[in-house]
Amino acid sequence: MKATFVFADQSTLSVKAFNSVKAVLVNALTKPTKLYFDYNTEDWIEGKLEGFPHFQDRDKQARIKWIDSCKEQLELEAKLDIREMMQDVVNKIVPNKPTKIETVQQALDKDTRIGRPGQYKEFFVERISKMNKTFEVPTNTKPTDLGTDRITKFWKVLSEEVGELLAALPKNDGEPSDLVAYADCLGDIVVYVFSEAERWGIPLVEVLHAILDSQDSKLVDGKPLWAPDRSKFIKGPNYLPPEDKIKEILERAANGQ
Repeated sequence: MKATFVFADQSTLSVKAFNSVKAVLVNALTKPTKLYFDYNTEDWIEGKLEGFPHFQDRDKQARIKWIDSCKEQLELEAKLDIREMMQDVVNKIVPNKPTKIETVQQALDKDTRIGRPGQYKEFFVERISKMNKTFEVPTNTKPTDLGTDRITKFWKVLSEEVGELLAALPKNDGEPSDLVAYADCLGDIVVYVFSEAERWGIPLVEVLHAILDSQDSKLVDGKPLWAPDRSKFIKGPNYLPPEDKIKEILERAANGQ
């Protein structure tokens, strides 16, 4: 079971069963507006989803308590003053250090996880949009099929960038790899991919979350499952492929949601 909080900009944050809801929502800079669960909560409380013939009352109570905490947190967040929310963010960034609300901007500027130092509002995705506009790259606000020619062109561009990863290899035996060249190339690939997503009107951040949620579903009791020969990780019994969720994301985007 997983609870998903939806924000005004249609971004989402998910919390796996029994994990702290408050700990997850402290990473959000805006208030959640909706909450939904992956499955019917009553069936989950009764243990029907797992097919348990007999379910202990204490287990039911634990599940009820977690669901109630999700709902309560949504109500609390809806009433939370924006200054209190920002103070929580500051406390997370600078733990155990008293910070006045007037220094929120300064604290955020220092945290590169939130945005570019000195310009925290200018998030990475927003900079991609600005770049596309400056360089007159055609973009779409809704998912749009640009055809096979565009896919072929982007494949060629991306293939060239991936090939440049080899520039990081040491020129002579015993020399270190060129981490600057490697980081530069990895960054170029990410920029090209996000720019391309805007061409197609694909909300790539949401798609990435769907893929990571799918990766999480491979885990068993929170741990990866090894193949018998320990050569690779394999999918657990609760694995959910990301395609259905990605389809849902694209359909919502197509409807302007």
